[in-house]
Amino acid sequence: MEGTIKNIKRGFGFIEERTTNRLWYFNFLDLTKLQMIREGFKVRFEKKGDHPQAPAAHKVEVLG
Repeated sequence: MEGTIKNIKRGFGFIEERTTNRLWYFNFLDLTKLQMIREGFKVRFEKKGDHPQAPAAHKVEVLG
């Protein structure tokens, strides 16, 4: 799936999925490689499971 980083907090953030506008929770440990990320970055990710506030994403990869 693809989306845009919408909100970044300390150690985690939220991705808005491109096709459904649904928010996905991710932890910085779910990034495919350690790198600087910012709100507005386009990313690719996979569904991980559920989180109390939003579905969880993992294997988050910043698209160039």
